[in-house]
This record gives sequence, C-alpha cells and structure tokens, in this order.
Amino acid sequence: MCPWRLAAALLLAHGLAAAAEPLPVRELAAGVFVYQGQSGDIDTATTAAGGTANIGFIAGERCVAAIDSGVSRAVGERLLAAIRQHSAKPVCYLILTHAHIDHVFGAAAFRDAGATLVGHRRLPVSLSARARTYLNFLQRELGDTAELVLPTLLVEDRLELDLGNRRLLLRALPTGHTDADLIVEDAATGTLWLSDVLFAEHIPALDGSILGWIASLVELRARDGIRFIPGHGPAPAPWPEAINRQINYLERLVREVRTAIKQRRTIQEAVDSVASDELTRWVEADRFHRRNLTATYAELEWED
Repeated sequence: MCPWRLAAALLLAHGLAAAAEPLPVRELAAGVFVYQGQSGDIDTATTAAGGTANIGFIAGERCVAAIDSGVSRAVGERLLAAIRQHSAKPVCYLILTHAHIDHVFGAAAFRDAGATLVGHRRLPVSLSARARTYLNFLQRELGDTAELVLPTLLVEDRLELDLGNRRLLLRALPTGHTDADLIVEDAATGTLWLSDVLFAEHIPALDGSILGWIASLVELRARDGIRFIPGHGPAPAPWPEAINRQINYLERLVREVRTAIKQRRTIQEAVDSVASDELTRWVEADRFHRRNLTATYAELEWED
C-alpha cells in the first residue's frame, strides 16, 4: 500500500474507533485479547451486546492481527475501537477462521481500515455460496446492510504471519466443523485460537464432516499449548476437559447413528431418538443437536 493510502486508512480506522463503543475485551495473555460472545440467537439484542461469537486480536510490536470480525459492520467497528484502546499500531491482518455468519460480516470495517484479509483456501467459495442467505437474514432480522468481503491472502496448508517480534502460525484444516476451518497459534504465549473447531459449553454445530472433525480434534488434543480459545463459550476453554467432552459427543453421534442405520431406522426416527439426553447437557442444544444428527446420518448412510 502506498504511503498516502496507508495514512488515509489509519485515519479512517481511528475515526471509526472514535465513533464506536469498544467491545469489552479481556487480555488472556500478553497481547492476546478476547471478546466472549453472548449465548442465544443472532438478533438485535445479542448483536447490540457484541454478537454471539468469540472474537478478538493479537498485538505485536509492528502491527495487530484481528481474529474474526463479528456478525455486522457495527460489531467490526467496535472491535476496531477495542484495538485502539490497547494499541496504536496499525491493524495489518484480519484472519477469518471460517464462513459462518457470526464471525465474518464485520470484515468491511477492517478492509476499509487497511487490513489484509486472510482465510482458508476454500473460504471464498464457501462464503460466497452462503452469502445471499446470510445477507438476506442480516437485512431482515437486524436491518443491517452488510457487505460480502472475501479474503485475498489464502492459506493452502500453513502460513506464518509476522506482527513484529511475534509470529502467528496459521493452519488450514481438512473438512470438519466446516469445509474452510482455519486455526491460529500465537507462538509467543502458547495460545491456540481454535474458533469453532472447539465449542465450550455451547453444543458443537456440524456443517462439514463429523468424521473429519473428530480426526482433527483427536490430533489437537495432543497439543501442548497453554490456553485454547473456542469459538463459543468460556475463553480460554478448560483443557483438556472441553475437547474431551466435544469428542465424546461427536463420537457418540457416530456410534449411535451407525446403529440406527444398521437397524434400518429412518433419518427422522434417528433424529427423534438418538442421544436425546444430550439436549439437557449443552447450551443451545435445542437449536443444533437435531441438525447434527441429520448431517451425521447423511454422511454415514452410504458408508461401506
């Protein structure tokens, strides 16, 4: 970016920050700040509070990287304002961890502030496929004229970002929670930002491959990080309790849905009966448990 454009972007970022109420973030480790999302539906109340997703930023000596931008431009501007409270450095990157609505539609605020948008190699296709539905929802439910903004720096497998004496290690995962999941490791503090690859207390929400998700979680469980930030629920997540609980839930769905298929039960019969006691064990289970069963049945129905 040429100098005058960079200066203009920084002035714009400061102007947005001054106009927006900063999100209430907590510093979980040196330079690692997280806003913990609200429980509940995406509606005007949760959005006014800051949204339902855990989002935040990591500050280096040269610049700052935001991780996810929230459900709307207004939430993105509030995250920018929070960054300005804690750092005068430019925001050089916005890392989008996957394509779900509650994590990505504040991106326009960061683009206009001069940040480079980073995502999984499949994120542009994944997000574009959902865009019309998401934009219609935001307009209808929130009155938000959101804008689809796609990443320009794509992670094929792994990518290292230098924030100035601070390295972020980005990894593109195989299809699991979604088909475009990206995780971020802050080498300086041993923080692993898993976003929606990990849910804490909130029930996991399947939108990719349950078998792929379990495989990634089993691998991540062996990691020696100090703290792990989920996409929803308490941050940092209790470790390894949170990941063990999620693996146990997903493995139970696989095991019991396979049994239902062998017994020639229909998908509706499986959805109505499999692991129904899980509905009382998770936050938001009434919204996502049956969806998880439907997706699991569809994935496993034609196994060899």
